[in-house]
Amino acid sequence: MKQTEVLVANLKYAARIAAIALVATVVIVYLFHGYDQLIIWRKTVVAMPLFLGLVFGFFGGSGRGKIRALNDELNYRISYDALTKVRSRAHFFECAVPQMVQPGQVMLLDVDHFKLVNDTYGHAVGDDVLVFIGKILNSVIDGHGVVARFGGEEFVILLEGANKVVAHELAADISSAFASNVAEARGHKINVTLSGGIAAIDNGGHIDTALQAADTALYEAKSAGRNRIYDANQTNLIGFAARV
Repeated sequence: MKQTEVLVANLKYAARIAAIALVATVVIVYLFHGYDQLIIWRKTVVAMPLFLGLVFGFFGGSGRGKIRALNDELNYRISYDALTKVRSRAHFFECAVPQMVQPGQVMLLDVDHFKLVNDTYGHAVGDDVLVFIGKILNSVIDGHGVVARFGGEEFVILLEGANKVVAHELAADISSAFASNVAEARGHKINVTLSGGIAAIDNGGHIDTALQAADTALYEAKSAGRNRIYDANQTNLIGFAARV
C-alpha cells in the first residue's frame, strides 16, 4: 500500500473515532448534567473528544495500517513463488478447485537437464535460469491463465475455460519464446529447453486426474528425447517438437 493511501486511510479512521467520541460525550453530558450544562460546556464537549479522537484514532489507524501492510505482504508471499515471481503451488490449487466449475486445460513443464546446469555452473546460476523461465512463461501466458511453480524445476499452467486448440497454440508460443531467447546467468549463456504434458480438465472433473494425465504425458515426452510437449489425449507431439 502506498504511503499516501495509508495516510488517507488513517485520517478516515481518525475522523470516525473522533465522531464517535463526540456523539458519546454529548449523550453522556446531556443525560447526567442536562441541556443547560451541555450548552455551557459546549466548547469543551466538542473540542476534547474531537482532539482525543483524532489523536488516538490517527495513531490507532497507523497501527491498523501496519497490520494491513503486513497482511498484504503475507498474502503476496503465499500467492507468489519467492524466486521466480510466478504464482505459488498453493495459489494454483486455490484456482484449480478440486471440482472444476468449467472445462479447461492444464500444462506441466519440466526443465530439461536442470541438474546438469546446477552441477556445472552452481545453484546460483540455476536459480537465475529458473527466474528466466518464469519471466518467459509469464510473458507468454499473460492473460490466458495462471502460471505457477509446482516444485523444483517444474512449472504448471492452468488454462481454465480453454480448449485443446488454445493450449496447443500457447505451447507453440512457449516453444518459440525459448527458441529465440537464451538465459544469461552470471556471465553464462544457457539454452533452455522444456519437456511438457497437456491434459484436458473435464467439466466437473477433478484437477488431480488432469494433473496425473499431464504428468504421464510429460514422462512420455522425456522418454521420447525431451525438448517436446505431449498431449495426453493424442499421440502427436506439439510445441517444441514443431509437429502437430
